[in-house]
Amino acid sequence: MTEKTDNIIIPGPGNSEFEFVRPDEAEDLEKVEYLSSTGVPRFDFQRGACRNSDGIILNVGCNEDPAMLKALFGGRCFNCDLQAYDETMGRNNLVDHVFDMTDTWPFADESAELVVFGDCLEHLPPHEIEAALKEAARVARRVCITVPEDHRIEG
Repeated sequence: MTEKTDNIIIPGPGNSEFEFVRPDEAEDLEKVEYLSSTGVPRFDFQRGACRNSDGIILNVGCNEDPAMLKALFGGRCFNCDLQAYDETMGRNNLVDHVFDMTDTWPFADESAELVVFGDCLEHLPPHEIEAALKEAARVARRVCITVPEDHRIEG
């Protein structure tokens, strides 16, 4: 059973009617609706941070925007990544702005309300993480950071 209130769909137990699609492959982006649960807790956390923000959102390290922040939050969400094309995956990233997150960002001081680092900081060495966080603090009032859970045993 699915409960629908305004433009929010809340999947009930056993609901399988939602299918994930890349935002650039959706036929009508205006029909993409927020689901209370993506099944991926870190994506839900990113969406929650965006819902609690009224201003500009910078989705830094967005890759293909798997949490669909651009589709859900429209013109106030800007996808940012180091490259427009992901050579490793052999596909385009869904980016509005291309820049190195460890260098000076092309945005004015306090020009955004929220920076989302979704599953990207874990790929950087500590000094580059520090540089990216300093730029985020310069540009935005708030920062949301998620990293994937790693079940590997290192020893």
